[in-house]
Amino acid sequence: MGRCRPVALVTQRHLLPPGTLPARAAALAAAGVRLIQVREKDLAGRRLFHLVEQVLAAVARVAGEQCRVVVNGRPDVALAAGAQGVHLPSRGLPVAAVRRLVPPSFLIGVSTHTPADVEDARAAGADYVFFGPVFPTATHPGAAGTGPDGLVPALKAAAGLPLWAIGGIHERTVGDLGQLPLAGVAAMRALLLADDPDLAVRALETVSTSRD
Repeated sequence: MGRCRPVALVTQRHLLPPGTLPARAAALAAAGVRLIQVREKDLAGRRLFHLVEQVLAAVARVAGEQCRVVVNGRPDVALAAGAQGVHLPSRGLPVAAVRRLVPPSFLIGVSTHTPADVEDARAAGADYVFFGPVFPTATHPGAAGTGPDGLVPALKAAAGLPLWAIGGIHERTVGDLGQLPLAGVAAMRALLLADDPDLAVRALETVSTSRD
């Protein structure tokens, strides 16, 4: 038996055939992904804007308002394209500065790597945080993962602020997270490169409730 935790997608279009990211994002949203972070740091404003528009349109067709799209590091692009929020890098713009520029419903997420980062994001008024890397990941080569035990002090620092685990999370590692009170889990390769989007999302969202 099990219950479900939300799953987030972090994009990297270079992992896919050219031009296919919007369709892949839509397939994953249809499979149950509930948050998509468009993280394409090499794109300048205009190209990023058009990509976000395409992702938003594709996701809305299959998931309506059930899946929210945020843009990494660019509140201007997020607002212009009509995204639901922005995700700020750990050394990005201050949350308070962004909050002054956006409507109340606009999500502001923050990447965090230590419990102190989490506490700072909470105090600044972030809506959620990503915490990691929990496990070693090719996205951050050389970075040692905190392991599941590292999530415990991070969750304590969050004090109720939604915290998503990220970094090296896939079907073989997600079970190690047990029943920690996470807002959800975020992944890139495990979702973008999966042969079957439905199975990939199901593998990440299922939380075992069995007791040995």
